[in-house]
Order: sequence, then C-alpha cells, then structure tokens
Amino acid sequence: MGAGALRGYGMATRNVCRRTATRGHGIRVGIEDPDRLPDGRPAEGNLDLFHAACDLL
Repeated sequence: MGAGALRGYGMATRNVCRRTATRGHGIRVGIEDPDRLPDGRPAEGNLDLFHAACDLL
C-alpha cells in the first residue's frame, strides 16, 4: 500500500471505500477484501466486487 492508503477488513472495507470515494480518491477492491456484497450475498468473484464498488462512485 502506498503512503496514505487506507484499508478495511471484511465488511468494514465497504465503509472505507465509500468514505474514500466521497472524498474524491481512487479505490480498489479484490476478492481478498470483503467476501459479501452490500446485500449480504456472497461475492462470487472480483467482478461482483467491482460492480459493488462502482455503485459507490
């Protein structure tokens, strides 16, 4: 992680991404981050997480 990078674990990842995006910073997610989508369903892969992250932007 670069200087100033933030990291959330589990479901906290979504809150960190949301807060970071609202401040105009880039975000990145991957399957090693949350294993559940915002609605509680399990993420089947990175594409599911990517779409959930896009909804934050």
